[in-house]
Amino acid sequence: GKLLASGHVDGIIRLWQAETGVKVAELHGHEGLISPGGLRFSHSNPKDKQLASASYDNTLRLWDVAKLLAADCSQSALCEMSAKNNRISKSVIHFMYLLMVILPISGYALSNVAGYQVSFYGLELPQIFPKNEEWGSITHMVHEYGAYIFLGFIGLHLLGVITHHIKRIEILRRIT
Repeated sequence: GKLLASGHVDGIIRLWQAETGVKVAELHGHEGLISPGGLRFSHSNPKDKQLASASYDNTLRLWDVAKLLAADCSQSALCEMSAKNNRISKSVIHFMYLLMVILPISGYALSNVAGYQVSFYGLELPQIFPKNEEWGSITHMVHEYGAYIFLGFIGLHLLGVITHHIKRIEILRRIT
């Protein structure tokens, strides 16, 4: 796929997958700021991914990106994650965040419609939802099945972590 390169103040060049925005590699070799406009990919042969970089440390480097990525595939997100897997991963995380909002609200509503007062660290919260048995069954269902779905997404997330660990893909290092 297509790659983008960015130069940084720390002298590190970062390579990104253009389609997904996932960082695929870091190139270390400069000691100073990468010059603005100092990154150029060679377009002579699409199979030869070569990158020229210039830095304020008065160095010019030519990188054979294809060889670097092939030699160190375990550190490269290009080898790690297809665009489809990246979309699945992001979707799981977004649904987990959505459920982290829905579950407390549905639990609060469930308590209210059942006639229970909700307190938060000793602070009595207002009774927003009126007592209603019909709504009680609906909020109970939303809250219960939402919790099961949330646990399922946590399981998928852990399965992804274990899969990456088994394949020796250092995904956890990129998180920190």
